[in-house]
Amino acid sequence: MNAADTLLRAIQNKLILTSNTFEDLNLDDALAGRDDLDFGGKWVRLDEKVKGLDLKEADIQMLDRLREVAFRTTYDTLPIPSFPRMCPMILN
Repeated sequence: MNAADTLLRAIQNKLILTSNTFEDLNLDDALAGRDDLDFGGKWVRLDEKVKGLDLKEADIQMLDRLREVAFRTTYDTLPIPSFPRMCPMILN
């Protein structure tokens, strides 16, 4: 089992990305952080680094699955009372 498998299982078994993970998160501050000038640069650098990796198709599929599960879990875990729960509609 590799690190991606371990991380995926930890998310699926609710060992990480639980409500405790986000209990001190100020959602407005986190979302506003995307407007920070440094955020875009970091995002682009990391994206280019990942694209530059020599990955096998199976690795790419695992990373895509990990990204999907992490997103869905985070979305479903965050307490966003004024935001409609459209995750199934958006992600299916």
